Amino acid sequence: MTTREDVVLDRLQGEPSALYAILDAARDDEVLPWVRECGAPTECLYDGWQAQELLDVAPFLVSLDDPAVRADLVARSWGRAWGVFLASGAEMREVRRHLRRFLRVRVEGSGRMLFRYYDPRVLRAFLPTCSLEEANQFFGPIDAWWSEGHTGESITRFTVTPDGVDAAFEALPDPLEPDASHPRD
Repeated sequence: MTTREDVVLDRLQGEPSALYAILDAARDDEVLPWVRECGAPTECLYDGWQAQELLDVAPFLVSLDDPAVRADLVARSWGRAWGVFLASGAEMREVRRHLRRFLRVRVEGSGRMLFRYYDPRVLRAFLPTCSLEEANQFFGPIDAWWSEGHTGESITRFTVTPDGVDAAFEALPDPLEPDASHPRD
């Protein structure tokens, strides 16, 4: 039977660029221990005092070059909104530097606010509203963003086209229904 996680891994592995995840330690108590123990290169997106004092709730950039790490992350996190995935041909250091630019944004009438774009619920709502100029700034060295649906029932791949942000939505197999490609006897 093909699982949601199988489909997600298949789609992510189809990316020609290096894969990363941004995981939100504030989202689930299991995120930070997984980040510490996964064995993959990881970088906190916060610097200085924030990285030290807010470690338990910080966002982390994780390299997913290792297929075993990628599979373990998808198996543990899919449907739990731990974070988002991205593909980039840039080095991890450059990707981190780019991502840090968006941690705080200026909001008219409210000053600067934390922008939790690494929450799949936020990314799904934000990217379709971007103008082409905003999308190009936000994507920068990133080729594609991947986000899970509300309960992991879907996956959406976001890219920038000359017309703006393209959202390629795909429904995933229902875990309660038998796989049609493997009929029961």
